[in-house]
Amino acid sequence: MSPSEHEYIAFCQRVNPLGDMRRVVVAAEAAHRYLNVASVDPDSLAHLFTLAGWPIPHSFVQTLRNAARTKFRWLERIPGLSGHYKVTNTGRSIVLGESEVKAEAE
Repeated sequence: MSPSEHEYIAFCQRVNPLGDMRRVVVAAEAAHRYLNVASVDPDSLAHLFTLAGWPIPHSFVQTLRNAARTKFRWLERIPGLSGHYKVTNTGRSIVLGESEVKAEAE
């Protein structure tokens, strides 16, 4: 396992999100930060969840859609890449907490 994968796992364990939607957002953010992954899709999430030691949701497609819905806007679709999403600032602040987002911005 690479050092960046260890950092990814440590980040996911530190945040310790509850619920599939929050886990998807944390996995996407951690993959972006530590694994140089610009966006996630259902296939990449299966690997990321396994790496983090999290149970696989019933449907990554539905979980991604739910997190991207207008009600939440935690994720946004990547134009031109079917099924690919990235974390929004809203998703980052809700799931990771305001203090972490402000620290990232500085």
